[in-house]
Formats: sequence, structure tokens, C-alpha cells
Amino acid sequence: MSMYLVYPLYYTVFEAAAGRTLGKFVTGTKVVDQYGNKPSTKDAFLRSLSRFVPFEPFSFLGNTARGWHDTWTNTYVVNAR
Repeated sequence: MSMYLVYPLYYTVFEAAAGRTLGKFVTGTKVVDQYGNKPSTKDAFLRSLSRFVPFEPFSFLGNTARGWHDTWTNTYVVNAR
């Protein structure tokens, strides 16, 4: 399978179902929407797709240190503990 299929599928399934990927379980964080709920499947999918935007990793260098994948979908990564 292509990375372009597996990558968004992995993030979409885990974040929509549990609000967490395996890495987020390890770090004790989770993804929430602006109301503190798990992101919708649509938001999880769009969040995954936006990671393919060139230079997306540099989006963390701004004042808010939130990636474009979070700002464009109104999601946040918060402590789950």
C-alpha cells in the first residue's frame, strides 16, 4: 500500500475513534475539537490530509506553535492525563 493511503487512514481511524494515535497514547496527549470532544471523522481526515502540505512542519514556528493541521480544523492537542 502506498504511504499516501496508509498515512491518512491511520490518523483518521485512530483520531476519530479514540482521539489518539499510538504516539499520543505514549505521550499522554489527545486531539480534541474546540469544545473538548473527539474530532469528527471529517476533521480527523482533513487534519491528516493537511500534513501533506509542503512546509507544514514549519507551521509550528509561529506565535501559537500550533500546526496548520490543527488551526485549519479547529482542533487542539491537549494532555489526556
